[in-house]
Amino acid sequence: MREQTVALLNHYSSSKITAALRISGSQLKQWQNSVELCEQTTQFVHLPISPSLNQPAINVELRFTQGDEMSLSGVVDTHLIISLIGAMKS
Repeated sequence: MREQTVALLNHYSSSKITAALRISGSQLKQWQNSVELCEQTTQFVHLPISPSLNQPAINVELRFTQGDEMSLSGVVDTHLIISLIGAMKS
């Protein structure tokens, strides 16, 4: 919800947003700062995975509707993929 509220600033004034959502201007500013900090952080996370002889190497790229992306390559456990997709959807 915070990201969506901050995105409204591209179309509406902060006073209209705060009045419609019944939040304070300082709350909106705090949300804006937290969203900007999240966007500035590095999104790459290296997960060490031990190779398994039974699994082939794969390349997977996922793009979610909110703009999030995930890339996996090499020998990847299917349970790990399912867990990561679930985490990104939430």
